Amino acid sequence: MASQTPEFYHKALEIKRNVLPPTHSELAVTYNNIGELQNEMENFPFALTYFEKGLNIQLKTLSPYDSSLANTYNNIDLIHREMEDYSQAISYFENSLEKLNIKHLCHIIRY
Repeated sequence: MASQTPEFYHKALEIKRNVLPPTHSELAVTYNNIGELQNEMENFPFALTYFEKGLNIQLKTLSPYDSSLANTYNNIDLIHREMEDYSQAISYFENSLEKLNIKHLCHIIRY
């Protein structure tokens, strides 16, 4: 069953691509899920590709304060670290922290 998991994710992605607009948030979720799966399988270049596709949708559709952006930046940071591309890892890590700090600051300002 586990060996069929990537196939199921790709079928779900194909269905969603056929019925949803290209920037729908559900596509970003699916891209990120496939990225997680590829990361677990240690297919880091493929994981990076899917995380980046999810991030591109998120950047178009989410508020800059949405914590999902921080999570995706962090996922990309982790992949770059696994691939020993530390300069890119630092860049994405800093973006992740920036999003978390912005969200935290907005939360403080509201109260």
